[in-house]
Amino acid sequence: MSETKTNSELTPNTVTEAPAQAASNSRRLRLHHLFTWFKLFAQPVIAVAVIVLLVFAFGYAQRLGWFTSADSSTTETAQANDNFEYVCPMLCVPPSKEPGRCPVCGMELQARETSGDSKDVYGLTIDPASRRLANIQTVVAATVPLVRPVRALGRISEDETSQATITAWVDGRLEDLLVDFTGAEVARGQALAVLYSQELYSAQVELLEAKKALDTDDSARQRVVDFNQRFYEGARQRLRELGLPDSQVNEIERRGVANSRIRIVSPIRGTVTQKMVVEGEYVETGTPLFEVVDLSRVWLMLQLFPEDAALIRYGQNVAVTMQSLPGREFQGRVAFVSPTIDSRTQTIPVRVIIDNEAGLIRIGEFAQAVVKIDVTAAGEVLDEFYDPQLADKWISPQHPHIVSDQPGQCPVCGEDLVPASEFGYVSWQPARQGSVVVPRSAVLMSGVESVAYVETEPGRFEFRQVNIGQIVGDQVAIISGIEPGEMVVVNAPFTLDAAFNMAGKPSLIDPTRGVPEDQTLKELTPEQLTAIEEAFSELSDGDRQLAQSQEICPVTEFALGSMGVPLKVDVQGRIVFICCEGCRDRLVSDPEKYFAILDQRSEPEIDPEILDDIAEAMAQLSDEDRVLAESQKFCPVADYPLGGMGTPLKVMIGDQPVFLCCDGCRDALLKEPDKYLAKLQGGPTAAAPRPQPQVPEALPKMQLPQMDLPKMNAPGENDEGFLP
Repeated sequence: MSETKTNSELTPNTVTEAPAQAASNSRRLRLHHLFTWFKLFAQPVIAVAVIVLLVFAFGYAQRLGWFTSADSSTTETAQANDNFEYVCPMLCVPPSKEPGRCPVCGMELQARETSGDSKDVYGLTIDPASRRLANIQTVVAATVPLVRPVRALGRISEDETSQATITAWVDGRLEDLLVDFTGAEVARGQALAVLYSQELYSAQVELLEAKKALDTDDSARQRVVDFNQRFYEGARQRLRELGLPDSQVNEIERRGVANSRIRIVSPIRGTVTQKMVVEGEYVETGTPLFEVVDLSRVWLMLQLFPEDAALIRYGQNVAVTMQSLPGREFQGRVAFVSPTIDSRTQTIPVRVIIDNEAGLIRIGEFAQAVVKIDVTAAGEVLDEFYDPQLADKWISPQHPHIVSDQPGQCPVCGEDLVPASEFGYVSWQPARQGSVVVPRSAVLMSGVESVAYVETEPGRFEFRQVNIGQIVGDQVAIISGIEPGEMVVVNAPFTLDAAFNMAGKPSLIDPTRGVPEDQTLKELTPEQLTAIEEAFSELSDGDRQLAQSQEICPVTEFALGSMGVPLKVDVQGRIVFICCEGCRDRLVSDPEKYFAILDQRSEPEIDPEILDDIAEAMAQLSDEDRVLAESQKFCPVADYPLGGMGTPLKVMIGDQPVFLCCDGCRDALLKEPDKYLAKLQGGPTAAAPRPQPQVPEALPKMQLPQMDLPKMNAPGENDEGFLP
C-alpha cells in the first residue's frame, strides 16, 4: 500500500513538472536563436550605424570649432601674431597678411613666420643655419684692370715676301741638278743646277775679247779708248741680264776662259718647296726651275669679326699655340688688318708675322691666336697702349718684327724706320684705371635686367639692380650698382632670389615688387600723401618740420613717411631722417655721400635773369649782413631767392637774424618762428616742385589672365567642392 501510494503521489508531480520543463527549454531555445540572429545580423548593422553617427558628430563639432587640427591651430596662432604671413606654395602672388586660398592656383596659403624686416624693402635677413643649408657664399668685389682676350683660329702660310721662283734666263740644257729633291735646305748663293747654253758661252767670249781690247789698248786717241770701255761694260751687262751674278762675271774675267756651262744659284736662304725640272731637260728662257721659300718667318692668317678687328692695332703682340706643339707658345705681331670685309664670311682678314727660326711651325697647320686688349668696363679701348718691347723703339712700317733702338732703314723692305709712338705705343706704363669685377655667377640676367645680391652686414642680404659691362671669361665688369669692397653673393644666388620673391621683395622676376608705389611715380597720389601725413603725425613738432623739409631718405631716395614713421639719426652733429632701419648703417658708414644728396636737393635753381638783380640788392646791405644773407640764400617763408624782390629784410628771432624777401613775409615768420627756423636748419626749399628721384626702368609687371576662380573661403566656411 505504501509503495502504491508512493507511486500515486509521484505521478501527479511528474506530470505537472514535464510541461514546465518543456516550456523552459523552449524559451531558452528561442533566446538562443534570437542571440544568434543578433550576433550575425544586427550587431554589424548597429556598429556601422554608430560609426556613421560618430563621423557626422565629429564633422559637426569641427564645424562649430570644438575641434581644430594642427594646421588650424597654427593658422589661428598666425592670425594672432603679426610676425606671420601667408605664402602661396607656387609663388603665384605676393605674401598676404590674411589666410585663405591663392586666387590664381587655388591652393591654400601657407603660414610662415617673417624675419621682422618687412619694412626693409631691399634687404632680407637670413639666420646662420639657413645660410649654411642654402650654401650661400660671398666674395669681395675687386677693382682690377680689365683685359679682354680676342681669340681666333687661323692657318699658317708662307711669308710671301720671302719667296723666290728661280727660272732659266737663257735657253739651254740642264746637265746636272745639284739639288734634285723637294725640301732641301739651301743657302743664299748655293748652286742648284748646271746649265749648258751656247748663248752664255758666246756672251762670255765677247766679254773676254772686250776686256782684252781694253787692257791692250795703247791708242792715244780718246775716242778709241771710250769705245773699248763701252764695249767692255756692255759685255758685262749682257751677262748680268742672262742671269749671272757679278761674282760669276768676275770669276770669268779672273780665269780668262769662257765656259759653256754655268751654275744656277739660289738668291735667298730657304727651303726648296718645288722642283719643276729634271736632269737633262731642255729649257727655254723663263722656264721655272725651283721654288725656294724662307721659312724662318711665317704668316698666320686670321679671320676676325668686325667688332674684334676694331680693337686690333698694327704691331700688337699675339700669343700663338698649336695642337701639334702642346705646351709651346709662339709670339707674333700684327702686320696687317684688312680695310675690307670678306663678303662671303663677313669677317676681316688679319695677318700676323711669327718667328720660326727653329723650324717647328709647319705650313698649312691651324693655330689658336690670343690678343689681349686693355679695355674699360664699358668695353672702350684705352688710348694709351704700353708694350715694353716697343717702348722708345723704332719699327718698320711694313714688317713689325723689325725693331731697332735707333732710326735707320728696314733690312727687308728698305723703308725708313718710324717711332713706335706713331702707332700708339707709349714709353711708360700708364696708370690703368681698374674696373669693379665680380664672378659671372654673381649676376642674374633676364633680358635687360641684371641683378645681384650684396651682404651689407652679417646675415643681411640686399637686392641690387646692376649695370654690367664687359664679360671676360668667368668675370663680369660692373658699371654701376656695386661698389668696390662689397661682399657679393656668388653661390646660390638663385636660392636667395627665390627667398626674396617669396618674401614679396624685389627680385629678378619683378624688380619693383614690394617697392612703395610712390617711389616709382612722379607725383604722389592722395592716398599716399595721407599715409605720409599719418606717419609724420607720430613725430614731435620739431622733428616733423625737419622731416618735411628734408622730404626724402638720402639713402634710398624714397619719400619720408612712405615706409612708416621716419627714423631720426644724429650723424656728425647733423640731424638726418631715414625711411627705415636698414638705411642706418649705410648712412653712418659714408655720411658725406648722403649729405651731398641732401644738399643738392636743398639748392633750388635760380633764374639766371635775376642774378644781376640779386647782386645789386645784396650790395645794399652791410658787409656783415651781406655775408649772412648770401649764406641763407632763400627766404624761408616764400621759398624765393633773397634779393630777387629787392633788398632783403632783416628780422631778429631771439638772437638769430633771419632775412626775408619782402615785408609781406614778416607776419608769417613771427607767427610760426620755430617752423621757419627749422626750415633754415634743414636748408631752404624752392617753391617749384623738386625733381623726383631717378628710378631705373623696370620690367613691366605680368598681367594675369581673368579667370573664374572659386570663392575664397573664410576659416570655418564650407562651400561645394571644399572639405570641412
